[in-house]
Amino acid sequence: MATILELERERELEREQERERELELEREQEREPGPLDGIILAVIPHDGRFSGTRRAIDPDSDGNNQQGTGAIGMSSINLDTVYVYHPPFGTQPERYVTLRDAAKQFARVITELTPTSREQSVALTNVQQAVMWANAAIAINERESV
Repeated sequence: MATILELERERELEREQERERELELEREQEREPGPLDGIILAVIPHDGRFSGTRRAIDPDSDGNNQQGTGAIGMSSINLDTVYVYHPPFGTQPERYVTLRDAAKQFARVITELTPTSREQSVALTNVQQAVMWANAAIAINERESV
């Protein structure tokens, strides 16, 4: 059971975090306008952690935010969730292998059916990126049951 002192500390921490958010908003409002000020990119967190859900927020002429889809931003990610080592657990290692094997098979099809060219190279790079992002989706968004 939480003591009164612990509850007071928790409330003070919440107030301090709120003050930090307010200061960050003030600093953001004071900065010089940039070339991307017409479109604000944000990651919308789900369940308090980075989930990969992404939406573009376009301010309309009145300054109200209108949500769209398709743009990717990194302004609200949980850095402690994304930029840490995620040791594999459960079936993750096998799924990583399955993804890599499928990508390798697809890459072979690309090299067999297309001429060596810049476009082929870009296609192969995108297959490689698809595997990396799929692996990241598993590593970042899954939690080991305790």
